[in-house]
Amino acid sequence: MGFTLLRALRDLPVVESSSIFINLTLFLVFIFAISARRLLLCLRRRRFFKHDAVGNSSSVNVGVAGETRDVEITIGYKVSAFCCFFVLIVQVSVLASDVLGVIKKSREIYVLFSPATQILAWLVLCTSVVRCNYTSAEKFPFLLRLWWIVEFLICVWALFIDSRELVVNGSSHLSSHVVGNFVAAPALAFLCFLAFRGVSGLQAVTNFNLLDPLLVEEEEEEAGCLNVTSYSDAGLFSLATLSWLNPLLSLGA
Repeated sequence: MGFTLLRALRDLPVVESSSIFINLTLFLVFIFAISARRLLLCLRRRRFFKHDAVGNSSSVNVGVAGETRDVEITIGYKVSAFCCFFVLIVQVSVLASDVLGVIKKSREIYVLFSPATQILAWLVLCTSVVRCNYTSAEKFPFLLRLWWIVEFLICVWALFIDSRELVVNGSSHLSSHVVGNFVAAPALAFLCFLAFRGVSGLQAVTNFNLLDPLLVEEEEEEAGCLNVTSYSDAGLFSLATLSWLNPLLSLGA
């Protein structure tokens, strides 16, 4: 079976076989990076709890009481997410067309390898872009940006070959793969631009409105107003009968 798979990959065009190999390699690197990050996080938590059990840890306040963090989503992030899902839909359409061709016996089954790996790759890329929104990342991850650049370069390579074949052979060279490359090229070009720029278009905004006191007396904001109770002005009779508390009790009521 492995020999049959290698022979099928050898029968594919060089662009598609290279795309399959590169996407699978980047997918494995992505899985390794996620696993390594989870492992480091578990080790840090274990070290923290071990340090806390000994009694040497001190409480650290990461945030401020009443502080809220909002994420401001700009048009750049929305367009980048749209482009990722757009390319994913294009690859799903290409795979559906190839499946119909295989069912009708007009195409070989190995033509499904390239769109299948593309769908796998763009599912990972779309998930990474959506995750940036939840983590409030102001920059896209390096692996995500590298993947975008590689996808754009592969698309440019395929467009060059397809354009030359269309000039030589005409419309007989048209296929779902060729149409998919031409349709996805503008979105890939924009994603490549974002990859070099690096900015995600997400901005974390800290809201401190909850830190304001609920009741603010205008008189207390004036400088030099240090009399907060009437105790200092109370006479002997007021002190004896506790009548100096009447204004405070009225305010409480």
